[in-house]
Amino acid sequence: MKVAGMARGAAAAACVLAGLLVLGWLLLFRVHRVTGTSMEPTLEEGEQVLVLFGKPEFARFDLGVFLPAGADELRVKRVVGLPGESVTLRLGDLLIDGALLPPDAPRPAPFEVFDSARDELEDWFHFEPRYWTREETGWELDATAIAPGARAGMMMFELSAQSHREAAGGAEVGDLAVEMSLRLGTPPALVRVLLIEQGDTFDLELSADAGGLVTKLTRLSGNNRREVLGEARMETDPAAWHRLRLANLDNHLSVELDGAELLAADYAENHFHPSDHHHLGRTFGYNLMLGGEGGRAAFADLRVWRDVYYTPQGEFAARQALQLGPSELFVLGDHSATSSDGRHWGPTLPEEVVGRPWAVVWPPGRIRRLRGASSGAD
Repeated sequence: MKVAGMARGAAAAACVLAGLLVLGWLLLFRVHRVTGTSMEPTLEEGEQVLVLFGKPEFARFDLGVFLPAGADELRVKRVVGLPGESVTLRLGDLLIDGALLPPDAPRPAPFEVFDSARDELEDWFHFEPRYWTREETGWELDATAIAPGARAGMMMFELSAQSHREAAGGAEVGDLAVEMSLRLGTPPALVRVLLIEQGDTFDLELSADAGGLVTKLTRLSGNNRREVLGEARMETDPAAWHRLRLANLDNHLSVELDGAELLAADYAENHFHPSDHHHLGRTFGYNLMLGGEGGRAAFADLRVWRDVYYTPQGEFAARQALQLGPSELFVLGDHSATSSDGRHWGPTLPEEVVGRPWAVVWPPGRIRRLRGASSGAD
C-alpha cells in the first residue's frame, strides 16, 4: 500500500514537471534551429539555439531574436544601433552618430580566419621558398642577403572575396589583426609586419639593440608619403621567443609585445587606392606581409583575424544616416553579404523583439554559451 502511494506520488510529480516544461516551452523558452548563413561564424547553419523569451534591455552588439513584420520565422541578429541614435554603414564600418566607435568601446571579437596550428600556411601565404625553411616549431627566415627595404623575405597574405570568400565574409575586408611568436636569430633580422588597407600601408619594424627590442610604426601612402606614428622600446632578451600582435581595427592601430601595449595610434580615414576609381574603399592585392631583412628570424603560432564588414545593401543606413526613434533598434547579421536584416527592413520596433539567444544546445560538439561584445578594440 505504501509502495503504491509512493508510485502515485512519483507519477504526479513527473506530470507536474512535464507540465512545467511544456509551460516553459510555450511561455519562457524555445529551441530555434538556425537556417541559412546570415550569422556565420557566430552561428552555423543547422545549429539549435535556446531562445529565452522576453523584452531584454539590449546593449550594443548583444544578440537578439526578432520577428520582423511580415516574417514567418524567428531571426537571430546582432543589435548595432540603440534607441535615439543615428546609424550609418560606410565602407564596411559602423558609424554611430556620425563617428566610429572609440577603441575602448565593447564590440564583437574579430573573426579568426587563419591559425597555423590548423591551416596550411602555403594555402594562405605566398613567399620565396629559398628564404624560408619549415622547422618543427615553425618557420625560419634567412634574410641575410636581402637589402634594406626589399620585400623578397616577406610572406604575403591576401584576404578577399575572390581568394577566400567565406573567411572574408563575402567582402573586401580591410581591418585585420595578426599575432605571432618570433625570435631573432644571428645576426638578428629587422622584422617587418605590414598591414595594408585601401591606399595605406602600416609598416611595423622590430629590431634588436643592446638588451632590448625596438619597434617603429610608420604609415605609407600615395606619392611616397611617410608618417611615423610611434616608436617604443622594451627591455628584454632579444634572442628569446616573444609574442607580437599588430591590429588595425576601425582606424585604430595597436602594437603589443608579450601582452603589453607598446604603441597605439588613431587616424581619421584611409587614403583611397589609386586603382579605386569609384572610391569603394577597396584594398587591391595583399592585406598582410610579414618577414624581414638583413639577418635571421624564426616565426611560429601565427594567427590572423578580420573585423566585421558590413556590405552596402538595402535601403536603410547603407546610403545615408538612419535616425532611430526613441524605442527603435537597428539589427544586422554577422555574415553581412548573405544577411537579410535592418538594412532591408529598417528599424526594429519593440513589438518585433522576441527575446535573446542564450546558448547553442545542439549538436553536442558545438554546445556553447552565446555572448555579445568583448571589451576593447582587440
